[in-house]
Amino acid sequence: MKLLIIRGVPGSGKSTHAHNLIAVGAYDCVHEAGDYMMVNGRYTYDPSKIKQAHAACLAATIACLTQGRNVIVSNTFTRKWEYVEYIEHCGVAGIPYDIIVLEPRFSKCA
Repeated sequence: MKLLIIRGVPGSGKSTHAHNLIAVGAYDCVHEAGDYMMVNGRYTYDPSKIKQAHAACLAATIACLTQGRNVIVSNTFTRKWEYVEYIEHCGVAGIPYDIIVLEPRFSKCA
């Protein structure tokens, strides 16, 4: 089983990479805090909801992990402590996951 943590600045290709991996069947589910900022199908950042968004993302990820699914978490995670909780959950629960942390560095060509 695999847990892939994709971290990087906005616009670095995190979501694109995650959804491509889902599309080819390499992983079962992807969770992003940004999903909880969608209003009528449009991303609407609300700083007052950021803690709630990350809590919901973690809860959804834990649910998939406990079901034995291959999971991607794609968030900015600018500091290590921001994603350590995901890794710690696997250890505390005794879940045998391969954990990969990826930081895409995609560039846009003109």
